[in-house]
Amino acid sequence: MGKRVYYVFHLEQVPATGRWRFIDMGAEEELRMGEQAFKSTLQQYQGQILPSSAAAVHQVQRVAKRIICACEDLDMQRSQDTIPTQWTIHVIHDPNQKNAFVLPGGHIFVFTGILPVCQSDAGLATVMSHEIAHQLARHSAEKVAGSKVLFAAAFVLEMMGLDIGLSRILLNLVMNLPNSRKIESEADELGLRIMSKACYDPHEAVYFWYV
Repeated sequence: MGKRVYYVFHLEQVPATGRWRFIDMGAEEELRMGEQAFKSTLQQYQGQILPSSAAAVHQVQRVAKRIICACEDLDMQRSQDTIPTQWTIHVIHDPNQKNAFVLPGGHIFVFTGILPVCQSDAGLATVMSHEIAHQLARHSAEKVAGSKVLFAAAFVLEMMGLDIGLSRILLNLVMNLPNSRKIESEADELGLRIMSKACYDPHEAVYFWYV
């Protein structure tokens, strides 16, 4: 009974979409998690982070500033206890890494390998809007909370005699994978709103993701 009350008490709606989800991590705890990941990332890629004078950094900063301003205009606040985001932008020189991500707290990392794939500012805006949408919707905290639910459910199934490996495979198919798709779809939707507000053509997203 207590666990059920705890679960219901920590249900909330994503402000920008209205989707209900379980999340029991406060903004301060999420920020601490992001700062730890930020320090770890800086240490991991020490020597590969480009200086502000690099052309790739100029492009990323140019696009990021428009997207961040668009987020403020859309008023995509996360919750009442939201801590103001202190955005930082880092470009990592690694031609083989076709990736970009945003850590809790607003730490943006873009690998140079993704830039040729993006081809233009609009393509880069597609990627960055999607990743920033994850941050604004607190998807990292939601995934941590979801892992707790999966662990608890797996424990119950194992106590009932179901094989450990089988129980976790079933829970992954029934709970984890569908929720991951919901999160990615939500980031796509929010990303389109953001890049459109930033005056980038949202049709570029269709070309980027599906062509």
